[in-house]
Amino acid sequence: MRLVIDSSIFVSAFREGEKYSKEAFSVLENLERGTISAVIPVSVILEVVAAIRRRTGSVDLAKSVGEKLFSFPTISMIDIDTFRMTKFLQLAITSGLKGMDVLVVGVAQEFNLPILTLDQEMANIARQYVQIIDIKKVKKYL
Repeated sequence: MRLVIDSSIFVSAFREGEKYSKEAFSVLENLERGTISAVIPVSVILEVVAAIRRRTGSVDLAKSVGEKLFSFPTISMIDIDTFRMTKFLQLAITSGLKGMDVLVVGVAQEFNLPILTLDQEMANIARQYVQIIDIKKVKKYL
């Protein structure tokens, strides 16, 4: 299965004890096994590394998380260039999504892929534009 994975999944997977961390970690394991693949805007990695650094205070952990995400051959990172930004402007205007969320939803639209997220605010808005996969039901897709 191929999908867009939001930063909330990665943060939860790398931080034991977060809500749905076990399910999110299972997603990482499936990425490693190659049973799923992901398409993400490059901004997701920045969001994850910054969140890990902020929440844990650990520079080393933030660095290792970034390196780990870059090491997955099953993750395709999509550059956000001027052409894509121009395409995503209409989505930003009509949806009311937060800036980084627009990038995630825009990539999902562009590649016609569902999004896996723990961000309920984003999910509620994004449902109008793309399919959202609930983390509690992700196993049926793996």
